[in-house]
Amino acid sequence: MTVGVLFKDEPEPAREFVAEAGATWPSLVDPDGAHARAWKVIAPPQTFFVDRAGTVREVQIGQIRDATEMDRLLATILP
Repeated sequence: MTVGVLFKDEPEPAREFVAEAGATWPSLVDPDGAHARAWKVIAPPQTFFVDRAGTVREVQIGQIRDATEMDRLLATILP
């Protein structure tokens, strides 16, 4: 499951960007940064790869460049 968190972004422009990018996952607003602090976000964009048991297997800081990189990262959590 994928969930986006809008961190340090105004909600409406961020939602417009998500829609234009064709993202289909839900996006939550983190107005006070509580979720970012809980997950120890360093800088957006940051992607957490969490396995089915809830263990963080990989953290990608910065943009994921291409499908090859995404496949490599997903391999850390998929059987």
